[in-house]
Amino acid sequence: MSVTGNSVAVLSIGMSCQTSHQIRERVGLLREVTNDRSLKVKALPLDWLISQPSSTLSLLRSAKRFPDKGELIMRGGKPYWPLHNIYFWHAFKTESRQFDIDATYAAVRETMLMRWERFDKAVKGRRLILVMSNTQNDLEKHCETGRTISAVFQMSQLNSMSDHLRYMFGPTTEVVVVSRRDRMLADADPCGIKLFYHRPDLSRWEGDDAQWANTLRSACTSVAPREKTDAKPLGGGPALRDAA
Repeated sequence: MSVTGNSVAVLSIGMSCQTSHQIRERVGLLREVTNDRSLKVKALPLDWLISQPSSTLSLLRSAKRFPDKGELIMRGGKPYWPLHNIYFWHAFKTESRQFDIDATYAAVRETMLMRWERFDKAVKGRRLILVMSNTQNDLEKHCETGRTISAVFQMSQLNSMSDHLRYMFGPTTEVVVVSRRDRMLADADPCGIKLFYHRPDLSRWEGDDAQWANTLRSACTSVAPREKTDAKPLGGGPALRDAA
């Protein structure tokens, strides 16, 4: 899930369910640190997908937000959209919790298009914070099953994604990336990204609550406007940090 309010939106953009789960669980903290008491949990289209950075960007840049039925196939036991290399991890399930694209397509399409309308409203006129993570413990297993995506982030690709996101949604868009050092190919320095490294944890898929709370507090805290001064900043500060 994601959270939106009158002045702030903190939205999951992948890569897996953990991002959405942690944003939903930290709504109280986010109200506090963003100074937006109106924040509410909202279901948005990227919340429960398995989608690596290039896939998320491909979908966001596309005029087509949802696949035709014939474009969907089953791969690794999950509904898969090859056009954007995206897996629908929890959609297209019947009441018996079995995947059935034909039987559930119309209902899922209606729901997802409604969520895209909600997303389009959420990204306008607010402080926009977009969060992506690859820290979910079972993510590597899921990637190995489908064999079309990787659980490892590449820093240069994240930088490119961040540039495109600010081009699409505005130059003040904040991009937060949560990763682990063993799941990051550091082929470049982070640029325009708030990057946090988490230590491996013992959760099934949910992530470590304390590390996530510290990360979201640090990434999303509103800074009070400073009085004008002639002093020049010494630099932008470190982009990389470990969650306490």
